[in-house]
Amino acid sequence: MVEIREIKAKEYAPAMKLVWQTFLQFEAATYSREGVESFQEFIEDPLLQQMFLEGKYIIHGAFVEDEIVGVAGLRNFNHISLLFVKKQYHRMGIATGLLDSMIAFAKKAYREHSFTVNAAPYAVGFYHKYGFYDTGREREQDGVIYTPMRYGIL
Repeated sequence: MVEIREIKAKEYAPAMKLVWQTFLQFEAATYSREGVESFQEFIEDPLLQQMFLEGKYIIHGAFVEDEIVGVAGLRNFNHISLLFVKKQYHRMGIATGLLDSMIAFAKKAYREHSFTVNAAPYAVGFYHKYGFYDTGREREQDGVIYTPMRYGIL
């Protein structure tokens, strides 16, 4: 059974390790060296961890028993900035559950009804199935490739 909840401070490092390993497995090959380094800098940034500890960056995790198998991150109350699930748990509804959980949390805590994401190439189809729509063409910034998307009402 999968449990989805906010992660605790002691779970931050394992969550970011999962993000990094999953990124390397599914995304890194399509990125330039600069993009891989930019992504690594983002997830290793001490300011991100400080924001998490202060409750300004929300992270939900999916757990099977005590193992973290998926991670979703929310910044600025309405921007999905991370959504990663271990390969062996793909196509089990975990990414959808994480996104459902994050959106429900933001609607309740912040009264947000519109969400954005910069979808990595591997995830564009997933976000479209969820109901996100493109707000621009695929682009690259600091070597990171993404399609800007939105979900919900303005």
